[in-house]
Amino acid sequence: MQNIREPTHAGAWYTDNSIKLNKQLQHWFDDAISDGIHNNSRSKVIIAPHAGLSFSGRTAAYAYSAANISQYKRIIILGPSHHVYLKSCALSPFDAYDTPLGTLSIDKEINDELSSTKAFKRMSKVTDEDEHSFEMHTPFIKKLANEFVKSFLLNIFTNNINRHDIKIVPILVGNISHEREVEYGKYFAKYINDPETLGSRFRYTYYRPSRNEPGGRLGKFDDVDETGDSIHESISGLDHEAWDILSEALKDPKQTHESFTKYLSETGNTICGRHAFGILLGALHHANRDYTSGSVKWTHYTQSSKALLPTDSSVSYSAGYMTM
Repeated sequence: MQNIREPTHAGAWYTDNSIKLNKQLQHWFDDAISDGIHNNSRSKVIIAPHAGLSFSGRTAAYAYSAANISQYKRIIILGPSHHVYLKSCALSPFDAYDTPLGTLSIDKEINDELSSTKAFKRMSKVTDEDEHSFEMHTPFIKKLANEFVKSFLLNIFTNNINRHDIKIVPILVGNISHEREVEYGKYFAKYINDPETLGSRFRYTYYRPSRNEPGGRLGKFDDVDETGDSIHESISGLDHEAWDILSEALKDPKQTHESFTKYLSETGNTICGRHAFGILLGALHHANRDYTSGSVKWTHYTQSSKALLPTDSSVSYSAGYMTM
């Protein structure tokens, strides 16, 4: 009997009604397609947010629309740890993830292969069930892999997408150092070169009046420079600066990793997937392949609210993909 993880956040973070969920996802995919985001046979990495779908679902669809999922056997999901303090990476203890749209099997072969390195811990079932960063991706993956995909999407993707048995490999990423990101990158480098493998938050405390001016920590009762950018504009500027850095990933992964680490240190931008990005950059470096024909594409950006005061809260959601 399979040991299946239930969709513990369904009904709260997103609807647990399969018909409503499928319709909602389809609407977002339609939006992305209308904006020119189509599946790309060379897409290798998907960059998508993992908040409640009412907040970040549309943005995530702008990433997954670029995935030609039928050509892959597995998707490795690097998700940040939100509920346990972890100084390493950890694997799922389950055999499969259930979703309102059907079940996704975990690739046991890859799980066991990574476990044999002794560099990966194993999550407890409670930890896996509490964590949302994997689960919020599964409806998109299952949507693209099963018969709920409508006929016009089937024409965009390849014909064998119907009931495509793609597997997932959830990897919980802890609070690891730059050096550890490079180390973990070694374990994933081989999958960068594997044609059958696809890889796939913010609290604002840093403010600068403009991109060309120095910034600093913003206290709850501090005043904002009325002649400079508003807080939400400053947030956007910081986020797009990260985009600019990560856009160089395929030109020089090692230098991009160093620049990204420096950026995070200087700005304090708490990008939720920062360590996952670090591992990806480490993997790109260790894979040691020619990426000159590849590119990094950013497809969508939004904020949960337009922060005007230091007491306001705002979360940024970004979507993109890499081709190789």
